[in-house]
Amino acid sequence: MASMASINMEIGNHGVAVITILNPPVNALTLLAIEELKRCYEEAIDSDNVKAIVLSEASSKTITSEEGKELGLIDAIVSSEELLTVARCWALDIAEGRQPNCNSLQKTDKLGPQDESLEILKSARQRYTVPHYGACIDVIEEGIISGGYSGVLKVPGVTDIGLKPRRIEKVAVVGGGLMGSGIATALIISNISVVLKEINHEYLLKAVKSVEANLQGFVTREKLNQDKMERTLSLLKGTLDYEELKDVDMVIEAVNENMSLKQSIFEDIEKNCTSECIFASNTSTISLDVIGKRTSSQDRILGIHLFSPAHLMPLVEIARTEITSPQVIVDVIKSTKILKKVPIVVKNCTGFAVNRSFFPYMQGTDLLENLGVDIFRIDRVITGFGMRLGPFQLQDLSRYGKKNGKGYYTYNKGSKPEADHSVIQIVEESMRLTNIAPGGKPISVTDEEILEMIFFPVVNEACRVIEEGIVVRASDIDIASVHGFKFPSETGGVMFWADTIGYKYIYSKLKSWYEAYGDFFKPSTFLEQRVAQY
Repeated sequence: MASMASINMEIGNHGVAVITILNPPVNALTLLAIEELKRCYEEAIDSDNVKAIVLSEASSKTITSEEGKELGLIDAIVSSEELLTVARCWALDIAEGRQPNCNSLQKTDKLGPQDESLEILKSARQRYTVPHYGACIDVIEEGIISGGYSGVLKVPGVTDIGLKPRRIEKVAVVGGGLMGSGIATALIISNISVVLKEINHEYLLKAVKSVEANLQGFVTREKLNQDKMERTLSLLKGTLDYEELKDVDMVIEAVNENMSLKQSIFEDIEKNCTSECIFASNTSTISLDVIGKRTSSQDRILGIHLFSPAHLMPLVEIARTEITSPQVIVDVIKSTKILKKVPIVVKNCTGFAVNRSFFPYMQGTDLLENLGVDIFRIDRVITGFGMRLGPFQLQDLSRYGKKNGKGYYTYNKGSKPEADHSVIQIVEESMRLTNIAPGGKPISVTDEEILEMIFFPVVNEACRVIEEGIVVRASDIDIASVHGFKFPSETGGVMFWADTIGYKYIYSKLKSWYEAYGDFFKPSTFLEQRVAQY
């Protein structure tokens, strides 16, 4: 039986946390060891008393200290008695700027000449022909050619021009509904002070209680203890007055999708906030140019689109306009990482990247419904593919069917949702009124065709998003589809999934459906051109 890794942490009066790993014989980073290291690291990060962290090994495979220094594995040689004392001092020197903070992604001194490194990889490709080995070699090769940061979030003209992110320590959230309270929770759980603005005492009290409930959820799941919950909640301040926003670093507007209301809010925050304050909207359907139209601060305006529930969902779309300052984008990228979110940077458009790419998901579902395909079968196919909910059960969730106990499904406490076959009569009436089924008869399709008729249009729209430059790269849509739309992670994301199927096949299917059912399936120019290239 494998032995358990021992991970211990000691926080001294000097402000340095020493985390010691003992996992014989070579201190391997097993999954259990990583989990325990993560726990200690997060505890140290959350502690107000910790200025720096030292990672120490109790035992490992032995090399001489001189060999370790020569290999660049250690910075200094000291006696065993002085080891932790010097390590603590070294960590503090780095934290306080007296020693350089050498990022391993920037180190290239051990690589040797590029042509020699690439020759080694060429030899490795010939020796190891298993696909996943090849993928690893591809990653190494990209790092050698493009540098260690090639796999990190890059936005041309933003992250590559030497800008340093400014600290965002205090944020205002305007609107304390479902999204606003979730955003406020995500901020304070990451030790960022929040001013939560509402329009009256009743709404403000309700918003604060929502934040408390979100934090209690963390306590219930043992992600937070009661003492830390109370300290976290102390970072939240409620207000009815824009005057309280005068010293915040960023404002996130999270009210209903009402254009004139949002414009009015942006006017008010411009009057009350500093000239460096970032103005963000959580919108996903209204143009940022329109929202900021009445202000003179368009260069400080961008979208921060979180997904519900905002304190749990990992994805953040950072939406920029043509004149959003690169400095503002860099600042927000940094802040989303502090929130432990996964950011992608997109251009301003209706729906941004995720919602726009997935608009066809529900449209395709409705089309199949009106072509006579059994709605409950559609849900079974989609959940069988790996989506958490089928599209019709999802509609119950978003249109209060689940809340009211009855929609496409019936919902009884303590039992699984059951198909409500009484809705079939309504579905059949919708089919009759739309009159798109050939000859008025339900079409005959396989489960595979159901899956394709729902997701191929998503791929098609994502191709338009790429063609229009809304995203920097196709993999951004993969990240967004997995973390924002919960597309099955094992597929690698919707675009990677499409790659595995083949664009010629996707194009041919879309073209045949376009000819049979109309413009909804019309292949995009980008997809057509991609097929023509191969």
